Amino acid sequence: MSGSTQDRITAPWPSAVVGCLNAYQALGYAVLYRCQAPDHDEPLPALVATEEGWVCPDSQCAYTQNWACAEHGDGRATAAAEIFADLLGERMTPGAAATAEQVVTVLAGNRFFWADEYELHQSIAGLLVAGGFEVRQEVPLSTGGRIDLMTGRVGIEIKVNGRPSEVMRQITRYAASPDIDALVLATTRATHRIIARTIGTEGVVNDTPVTIVQINGMAL
Repeated sequence: MSGSTQDRITAPWPSAVVGCLNAYQALGYAVLYRCQAPDHDEPLPALVATEEGWVCPDSQCAYTQNWACAEHGDGRATAAAEIFADLLGERMTPGAAATAEQVVTVLAGNRFFWADEYELHQSIAGLLVAGGFEVRQEVPLSTGGRIDLMTGRVGIEIKVNGRPSEVMRQITRYAASPDIDALVLATTRATHRIIARTIGTEGVVNDTPVTIVQINGMAL
């Protein structure tokens, strides 16, 4: 990816810009920022934005990049692309489908910082994309409603609020969908732990395995 120096923003970046850049990366059908280190096979890993600049998701790779196009950091490109995504009914990024276990590993192995549910949603999608996984966002289900993310036939619902009883009803409805083979609830609320007790030790709702992951990090 290239851009004139006049249209570039240089790190360090504030958290709002970092959120916009990772949201842009999560689009997938856009031209992504990718690692240019010579040690990677194709497709090159999609970079992850931090306040200090772009980094490679491969912990063994030291590649960094300190610039981005201004329109990607202020949300213009993401907003325009989402208009087309909404017309299509869902947002999709290329890559391999993740298993529920892989999703849990990504969620449990990272710390997140969010201003609202949408920002957390985009950060999680960005990390999955950076890991090489296919991600669809705001996916309509045949039984009604839209789930936040899907990778393959694994559904991911993200919560930063909501009463446990309300969240449990939503999980039960999603678990009954023939579109979903496994479900992951990613929540920031300690009160949602009671849902695990409601589900029981087998972790199955409507014959669908359900995993609850407590998100590490803090709201901004």
